[in-house]
Amino acid sequence: MLLGIGALAAIAVGARAFRPGRSGVAPVAPVLPSPPPAPQPPAPPGIVLHSSSSPATVHGVPIDAARLDRIHQRDHPDWAITYEGKTYYIGYHYVILPDGTIQKGRPDFCPGAHARKHNDWIGICVIGAFSAKNNPHWWPHVPTDAQVRSVVSLCEELMSKYHIPPSQVKRHRDVNGTYCPGGRFPYRDILAELELYAAMHPECQPVNPPAAPAPPSALPARNPR
Repeated sequence: MLLGIGALAAIAVGARAFRPGRSGVAPVAPVLPSPPPAPQPPAPPGIVLHSSSSPATVHGVPIDAARLDRIHQRDHPDWAITYEGKTYYIGYHYVILPDGTIQKGRPDFCPGAHARKHNDWIGICVIGAFSAKNNPHWWPHVPTDAQVRSVVSLCEELMSKYHIPPSQVKRHRDVNGTYCPGGRFPYRDILAELELYAAMHPECQPVNPPAAPAPPSALPARNPR
């Protein structure tokens, strides 16, 4: 069928609008490579257990992660750190309330401010005062059953996630010169449960454990003097 004059004119206009390269294919913009991902910081090597050394409430106001953040801002402004655009004053990574609620403090990979030389470890604060010497009447004077369950479940989750063995779950008193979290904190019972958990979850073992020392026969001989 013969094309009309109008159709021929439309084809001519389209041919002038589309100007392909010599190959007859329209050029395609080059795809730029994606930037490499930011390096992942090392996983926390351990967990430090603390108490707040306080009652659950003061003048009717609960002691929780938000209140600790304000207290640390007031009393320890040098603990502040800005991480991924947000400033944190609370020194702990997690806070556990008397009813077992687990609240977030700092992000896991954000350096803490809870234990000298161990601030790359995750700090968990259990609300209460568990020292018979320093707490004659505050509640809770021992961790509640709900708190103990939450301590165990949170530690198990973190151990599996970051390959932390139970030997790297310590009390504050084990790493610094303090009595925290107090003599009424059931650390041995908690550790026993974590050891049972780790025995059934091999992912709790470190991915890159420290190298064992070389046997004496493999050590180079010292130069005689």
